[in-house]
Amino acid sequence: MLEFSESVYDYCDYGDIFVGKDMYDNYIFIDLQECPHILLAGMTGSGKSVALNSIICGLLKTYEKYDIEFLMIDTKRVELAPYKKLGEECCKFVTDTNIAVKSLEDVCDLIEARYKIMEEQGLRQVDDSYYKIIVVVEELGDLMYESKKQVEQYLVKIARLGRACGIHLIIATQRPTVDIVTGEIKANIGCRFALQTTSVIDSMNIIGHRGCETLNGNGDCLLKLPTLQNEIHIQCPYIDDKTINKIINEY
Repeated sequence: MLEFSESVYDYCDYGDIFVGKDMYDNYIFIDLQECPHILLAGMTGSGKSVALNSIICGLLKTYEKYDIEFLMIDTKRVELAPYKKLGEECCKFVTDTNIAVKSLEDVCDLIEARYKIMEEQGLRQVDDSYYKIIVVVEELGDLMYESKKQVEQYLVKIARLGRACGIHLIIATQRPTVDIVTGEIKANIGCRFALQTTSVIDSMNIIGHRGCETLNGNGDCLLKLPTLQNEIHIQCPYIDDKTINKIINEY
């Protein structure tokens, strides 16, 4: 089992997020400039939740305080609960699906506001004086069942326009079916963590071909990057509750 390593952040570049090792034992990193939006999909037991936590903790390790702000949508109320300790100035925590949909609408309004400022200042993208906003959706399926049309509309807008104005998506689901991970959402999210799926059909929906159904679970993953044609077979790191709480308390 590959353990989450805090020490790798002593040597990596600012903004890099450690996401695992490939089959040749190389460390694999991503950053929000190359991978502004992320989709994690896999069945129960695939390691999706652990991979999501390792990415969030990676953001806390690689970014300075107040450089990023989280909107965390956790309809299960427990999966992302430890991050409440970050405080409201760093993390807005939403559990109600109706409020979650409204929060996504508010993010879209903020995008419009930032683009207006960019237009007035002649900028193609915001500079470092603007904090990054990370929208984390712990289970996309719950939101899509609540209000599919609106949620898809908001997520696609954030994915299309968010990068230039410093707003990013991390979306996770254990139900990667075509009615949850729609074509519009996939088309605008180039970085995908494809973990073990229950069927070939779900694998096809995430990465366009079979393969995820034969993964071993526990973080065994095909990583699709927008900069590469083929996926990278990686092992995502395991992070336990003790390490999560330590990183949160030190942030």
